[in-house]
Amino acid sequence: MIGQLVMATVPGTEMDAETAAHLRAGQYAGVVLFSRNIASVAQTQALTAAIHEILTVDGLPPIIGVDQEGGRVRRLMAEATLTPSAMALGATDDPALVERIGYAIGRELRALGINTDFAPVADVNNNPRNPVIGTRSFGESPERVGALVVAFARGLRGAGVAATAKHFPGHGDTQVDSHLDLPAIAHDLARLRAVELPPFAAAIRAGVPLVMTAHIRFPALEPDGLPATLSPRILNGLLREEMGFDGIIISDAMAMKAIDDYYGIVAGSVQAVIAGNDLVEPLRFMDEPAVIAGLRDAVRDGRLPMTQVDASMRRVLLLKRWLAGQPDVPVSVVGSHGDLVREAAEASVTLLDARPGALPLGVDTPIAVIEFALQSMHAAEEGQAAPSPLDDAFQRRFATVRGIALDATEPGDLDAARRVASEAAVLIIGTRDANLFPAQQAAIDALRDENRPTVIVSLRAPYDLADFPWAAARIATYGDLTASLDVAAAICAGAVSPRGHLPVSVGPLYPAGYGLTNVPFA
Repeated sequence: MIGQLVMATVPGTEMDAETAAHLRAGQYAGVVLFSRNIASVAQTQALTAAIHEILTVDGLPPIIGVDQEGGRVRRLMAEATLTPSAMALGATDDPALVERIGYAIGRELRALGINTDFAPVADVNNNPRNPVIGTRSFGESPERVGALVVAFARGLRGAGVAATAKHFPGHGDTQVDSHLDLPAIAHDLARLRAVELPPFAAAIRAGVPLVMTAHIRFPALEPDGLPATLSPRILNGLLREEMGFDGIIISDAMAMKAIDDYYGIVAGSVQAVIAGNDLVEPLRFMDEPAVIAGLRDAVRDGRLPMTQVDASMRRVLLLKRWLAGQPDVPVSVVGSHGDLVREAAEASVTLLDARPGALPLGVDTPIAVIEFALQSMHAAEEGQAAPSPLDDAFQRRFATVRGIALDATEPGDLDAARRVASEAAVLIIGTRDANLFPAQQAAIDALRDENRPTVIVSLRAPYDLADFPWAAARIATYGDLTASLDVAAAICAGAVSPRGHLPVSVGPLYPAGYGLTNVPFA
């Protein structure tokens, strides 16, 4: 019973004897997979099949979960379909399209033997300086975020995959990454009820099976200073009793520094279950047996009542029964949703503004592309090296293109960039969160040339577009997905009309919902 309250990890891409013995000994509820576990389609199928064989009991499968949000937070291999970020989907403002994306993700997960997605993000991103949510959020409107969370979760459910609304009660208005420290959101209760909680309430009304907790302090909800993950007031009082959630409460990773540095993974995991989490994610292989032992001790000494263990286990088994009844999906669906991604890209890329006559650019226009490349922004991206594909997108559309990539955090010597720009008639600059990196913003300002029109293409959250009002045109792609960059280049060429609308406010002049749907001509 205790094992059914804990999610385990596996260290590699294969089920070796040590890992198999580890899973059998703990009889865990399931396994959380990361990019380190996923190398290819066949390998992932073999690994998940081995996990199923070890942890299936009485026909009830293990919960096998991943963070497959779309955008930069993804775990699947390159052969799988890469889908747009939540913020890009928010720019479409199309729940039916978002549901289709959720369904496509779910089908590909299910084909690989994965049955639970730690998505969608229900956080309302209304803080331009948020270092960890950003494009993972559908936007800044609680109502629209709620509608798209429900649509995404509905798509997953249709594919036989359990959705997870996260990070309760909201991670959108922080300037601290809980992977690195313990944030606090000091808003009063009225503000939390008006902004942070509505998307979760919508997800609960729609029957989302899991809600993931945030490692964040909310003094208005928990005056004792406990983060939400460890707070009975927040989990039992607010989420269970007031909001009526009767599904599985699952913790975020307890290995994050917000917990590990302040409470410890093992003690924090035990405290999280006592506080009301049905499932806890230690997410450190070596600590998982100690978490099992700690929970047994908590039962023996009365800190964790058996009635609570029984209630949590029953919720977990109820989900497993639903998962057991879902049909298998053929492996041929993996990587098969490119047309849907292109459709979403065309509906999301947003033209913020363009001076009359600045666009479209002629196919023979000499173009220089300067892109600011950024390594993983936060731990949820698992160290993925950000590619520099904007140059490639413009080369596919224009005849004469030269490009250069600079580091987004410390651009270094700009002389090479100036030389590339000097040979062009138009400069395209791809930004990555320039509002968070002063050196990147200064470098872009230094590249400004009154005699050479500049188009700014924001490749992450669009907030940094507000910093460059002098640009001839400004475009938001909400990520570096190839399809989105191709659409941005096509807009510059006049080959497609812009259709996206900002899901967040960009400075005081461009509210959420704004976006040009035609290019101003001279």
